[in-house]
Amino acid sequence: MRLFYAVFLPEEVRAALVEAQTKVRPFRGWKPVPPHQLHLTLLFLGERPEEELPDYLALGHRLARLEAPFRARLRGTGYFPNEGTPRVWFAKAEAEGFLRLGQALQAPHHPGPQEGPGAPGAPRPLRPGVAGGGLRPGALGA
Repeated sequence: MRLFYAVFLPEEVRAALVEAQTKVRPFRGWKPVPPHQLHLTLLFLGERPEEELPDYLALGHRLARLEAPFRARLRGTGYFPNEGTPRVWFAKAEAEGFLRLGQALQAPHHPGPQEGPGAPGAPRPLRPGVAGGGLRPGALGA
């Protein structure tokens, strides 16, 4: 089961992102994310056994309650991967609270200092963002 920690967006933010998606729609093969699925990804966990889900949920709820309310903003857009053909369009999110929460969520899953960037199982850099569209499978004729 693919798991990730995410924050649901307020309605007015979702509406603005739906409007922004109209700028990507004309590109061949791009498919917007449905409004009800728009969310801000804090931390991607990847494939995990389903029996671990209750532990991940409990950790997320506990750490979210510890974080004081904070202001956030979406600023700019980007694509990934950075090299080759972009497959996902996203809006960049800024707020210290997102980084603190993402780091707290990441810590129990990657506690070893011996793991460095790029090492198997090493955590990805935290870059909170909202995926707003993706390339349809086969859109490039591959």
